[in-house]
Amino acid sequence: TGTLRAGAARGGLMFLLCPPLADWPAWEDPEYARITVAPYGAADVGRRFVRRLCTRLGEDRRVVLVQEGDPLPPLPAPEPADTSAKRHEADVTDLAPCCTADQQRAVTAVMKVIRGQRRRPTVLVADRGRGKSAALGIAAAQLLRDGLDDVVVTGPSLDAVQAVFTHAAAGLPGAERRRQALHWQDCSLRFVAPDIFLREQVRTGLLLVDEAAAIPTPILVDLLAVSPRVAFATTVHGYEGSGRGFALRFRHALDSMTRGWREVRLEAPVRWAVDDPLERFIFDTLLLAAEPCGDPQLDDFDPAACRIERLDRDALVADETTLRSLFGLLISAHYRTRPDDLRYLLDGPNISVIVARYCDKVVGTALLAEEGGFSAEDARRISQGDIRPHGHLLPETLSVHLGLEMAAMLRGYRIVRIAVHHRLRRRGVAARILEHVHRQAVDAGMDFLGASFGATPELVRFWNACGYSNVRASLRRGGTTALHSALVLAPVSSTGNALVQAARTRFLDLFPHQLCDVLAHLEAPLVHALLQGSVAPLALTATDHEMLKTYIAGQRLYDVSVAAIWRLACHALTRPEIQVLGTEQAWQVLITRVLQKQDWQEISKRHGLAGRRAVDTLLRELIGAIYAEYWRRNLISQAPEIE
Repeated sequence: TGTLRAGAARGGLMFLLCPPLADWPAWEDPEYARITVAPYGAADVGRRFVRRLCTRLGEDRRVVLVQEGDPLPPLPAPEPADTSAKRHEADVTDLAPCCTADQQRAVTAVMKVIRGQRRRPTVLVADRGRGKSAALGIAAAQLLRDGLDDVVVTGPSLDAVQAVFTHAAAGLPGAERRRQALHWQDCSLRFVAPDIFLREQVRTGLLLVDEAAAIPTPILVDLLAVSPRVAFATTVHGYEGSGRGFALRFRHALDSMTRGWREVRLEAPVRWAVDDPLERFIFDTLLLAAEPCGDPQLDDFDPAACRIERLDRDALVADETTLRSLFGLLISAHYRTRPDDLRYLLDGPNISVIVARYCDKVVGTALLAEEGGFSAEDARRISQGDIRPHGHLLPETLSVHLGLEMAAMLRGYRIVRIAVHHRLRRRGVAARILEHVHRQAVDAGMDFLGASFGATPELVRFWNACGYSNVRASLRRGGTTALHSALVLAPVSSTGNALVQAARTRFLDLFPHQLCDVLAHLEAPLVHALLQGSVAPLALTATDHEMLKTYIAGQRLYDVSVAAIWRLACHALTRPEIQVLGTEQAWQVLITRVLQKQDWQEISKRHGLAGRRAVDTLLRELIGAIYAEYWRRNLISQAPEIE
């Protein structure tokens, strides 16, 4: 259903070929094989999603049920014509190439980003099928015809911005289309991924950000900071990302970083008819328009007053209010929610649903997936890459990437999602939920808890504050979030504690070397956050001490002292009590030069410093402060020299 909706259009029909509604829940759906995870089978997959769908189909008067062998039932009478639809559709020819007046206003607003003052972005907001992506393409074509030589479009993926290219090409006769660019005369419209745009400091006349709600807020903020002329487009309701969540996360940045921004809402549908019954049915069935509960009463809020509980999913599917509030939280708090997520939530055999209620409203939720518990033989095969069990992300990652074969034999909960109502964030609700999860894990005999998420410094610090240790950073950015993912673990049993300690040790051994190789461009604040955590005292040789002392005194060059500097820097970045020294800028310089080996001139330019000498002076001062503090706190143990 979620895939079919993308092809439905104004005046169209959607046909579902399915078993009789009474028999459908018992039918062996081939999808069950994809939903299930070891050690469960297809018979263990729930039937709640299908039962809810059958209920919706049976109750909706706009749905015609045709039973095989029975005569065709009478068709429902057409719904009364909406006069507003006629107004929307009138004079369409006068709007060409736009389809609606709303779309024309959107095109005008995007073009004003170029023709008006700098730092005045436009944000297009609409449900699916309102022509917002097309508006970006139409505006881009018009601006290129008017003399703008370069427009960059970015988004969560190249596929996500195809509508922009299609409508731009229609307005540029003779344009040459390549996979990531559209060339017309001496002008171009080209796609650049968000992370590449930022890392390579791409320059362009206009930046268009499509499906902005599916891009993490920190990246949107960075795009806004470096782009004097930029337009965003975002979906209000839909699995591309939540416009409501986008507004909550991004509005503050727009207010504080611009000279005034303009929001343009597109209400008139292009793909659908106005108030289209098929659109209403699909939105209702797939919870596309699900919203969190109304703003809870915040007076005298106490997180201890929240009631945390594990939901019975049979009861959940029968409680539409709770289901909509819960799923609305997930949509608003995360960058990409797919149709499959609703089905996994209701039917996944290894899934548990935790909610926090305050004044009887759902204000927080967590989804847990039980993972691990493999035999010693299967654990060995997983470690060697012979098998890749579906749905066991944590054990497989720990086993394959950190060489911890024991991880696949232990049992744990992965926190797949955690979300809190926007009015109650940073009020202790998420911490309360995680405390409940830990108690549940103890009662269930689990060994560990863990999570994998698109990493930002803020999120890493949140998990660390809740007792989770950083044990891995992905080597590549995710296709959905454009962020590197982080993996965190917390122990539950004594065996789980040994696993966490081993994983943390291996991470700290490996991560510094990755930082000067495949992770050389990982953002310095994120590196800083990932390295946090206590370790053993620092062991330095007599030669190391000599190198550090003479470098700090200005008697020795950085290049011949770098080994000792590197060892001290790696250790200092794991010690929160040391990081009160120096400035944030100095720590970022230390990370990018000492650990990531980035170019001196590139670093000086990024931080507004006067060349290599200024960078070296900043480093020397920070290393001196760190070295002195290590002696003061007795954190250094000197290893004997080898004779």
